[in-house]
Amino acid sequence: MCYTPSKGYSLTERRTMTLREFVTRLKRSEYVTAVAIIGSAREAIVNPASDFDVLIVLEDPPVPIAGGVSFVEGRLTDIVVMISEQVKRLSEADYSKISMDSPEGVFLRWMQTARIEFDRAGCLERIQSRCLSGLSFRPPDEGDIYSRFDRASYNLAHTRRMLASDDPDYLMAIDMRLLYQMADLMVDYFLVRRLPWQGEKHAIRYWKAHDPGYLDLFVRCINQDDRERKVDLYHRLASQTMAPIGELWEAGETHLRLHPPDQMTSENVRAAGEFWKSKVVVDDVEEPPLC
Repeated sequence: MCYTPSKGYSLTERRTMTLREFVTRLKRSEYVTAVAIIGSAREAIVNPASDFDVLIVLEDPPVPIAGGVSFVEGRLTDIVVMISEQVKRLSEADYSKISMDSPEGVFLRWMQTARIEFDRAGCLERIQSRCLSGLSFRPPDEGDIYSRFDRASYNLAHTRRMLASDDPDYLMAIDMRLLYQMADLMVDYFLVRRLPWQGEKHAIRYWKAHDPGYLDLFVRCINQDDRERKVDLYHRLASQTMAPIGELWEAGETHLRLHPPDQMTSENVRAAGEFWKSKVVVDDVEEPPLC
């Protein structure tokens, strides 16, 4: 059976409905228990390219809605949906056990600056009050960080391997690989420094203020047309991204990957290497005597 996407539901025939009118409509729903404005619109800081971000808390919806997009005032509007039971649990949770990059951690960071429009049960207000009094997350797992280091090293090794080919398909594949590999590094930069990822615009502003050299290198890599030079710039970018962990893989070495990623701690990786060398690819083994 073929799946045919349905035509988008039009909330209104007029894309000029204001944000205030949108919130008013939400308040009338028996399913909506809370609404908050997140992002730049919370302080009415918008420009012609700005979108709206609206958090909606639903009580027992008949279908599992997680979010969506709409248009308000002619602007693309991101809709984030939480279920009231989730929000209630978070209002009582121990935030020090929540990872800053988990969905729950992202939600809590939103609540630090959200503009609450209404909140029937008071859960959003309790969460925001707790967040404003001090928000301390569980630090990223060593394994999660090291798995990103492993991925960056792996990607670089294969990109350099492919660069040695004169096959045009291989070379075009490098151009494609660099698109997602650079996007990975953009997020990895923050995680390996135990900083929250808050989107591309925040990343640019952070680098301008704290690491302009990294931003300059990133832009040069994006704009470089020569493939070989671009790979060299990518190598430097990956090295700077992972500098807090150490140097990227050296050619000719063996590196093992553990699963799940949180198992890739330095202790486990070291133990895996010793096991591999001594028990799997065994050195200095005496040949059995011939019969």
